[in-house]
Amino acid sequence: MDWIVIFLFLLNLLNVAESSQIDQDKIEELENRLSKLEKIVEELEPTLVRKYGLVKRCIVPPVEHGFAQCDSTVDIKPKDKCKVVCYAGYIATPGKDVTHCLDGGGWTVDMKCEVPLVIVGGGEISDSSGDSSFEVIDFE
Repeated sequence: MDWIVIFLFLLNLLNVAESSQIDQDKIEELENRLSKLEKIVEELEPTLVRKYGLVKRCIVPPVEHGFAQCDSTVDIKPKDKCKVVCYAGYIATPGKDVTHCLDGGGWTVDMKCEVPLVIVGGGEISDSSGDSSFEVIDFE
């Protein structure tokens, strides 16, 4: 009786080993198919550009604390321009207020809005005297 239990146990182990090998073969086959598919997708865009003369377009660029206002909102072509519009309480960062669409679909500048630095200077203290001091206010 014990040898039957041992025989069945060994037979079960053999089936598990075969099943494991079959599963491993299926996994390897799926990985190969996935690699081929990734290569096709990777080559798709350059192929479409080369064969059909398609032009990469840009999407409206994201702006932290504001939004981009572009020449066109649907079909942004290379060399099209976008300007930054900042939300209330923010101003455009100098040098990061305008960007142009590049041939590859990117942008020349990452536009940005920032909290302004305010300088308050001078003022009138009374009818006869003035104040030449100034104060710097940083809202961050």
